[in-house]
Amino acid sequence: MLRIGIILSILVVLGGCTQFPDLQSDRTVGRDLAFPVLAPLDQLLAPAAARSPQDDPAATLQARAAALRDKANALQAQEF
Repeated sequence: MLRIGIILSILVVLGGCTQFPDLQSDRTVGRDLAFPVLAPLDQLLAPAAARSPQDDPAATLQARAAALRDKANALQAQEF
């Protein structure tokens, strides 16, 4: 138990000797970059609204899974 205390105190003392970067300097990278252009929310949500409510996500997922299984079976059937 004493050994752990000594090791921890040495680590704390050594940690105080490190040099930290100057975060307030005028040489901050990216300071002269412009802000990104904001897009209207309706343009961002349009692709989601274009999906028909009749699309069944479960059926789509099952079709994709079946296609992947077929592809895996085809790859396993190949001889290298």
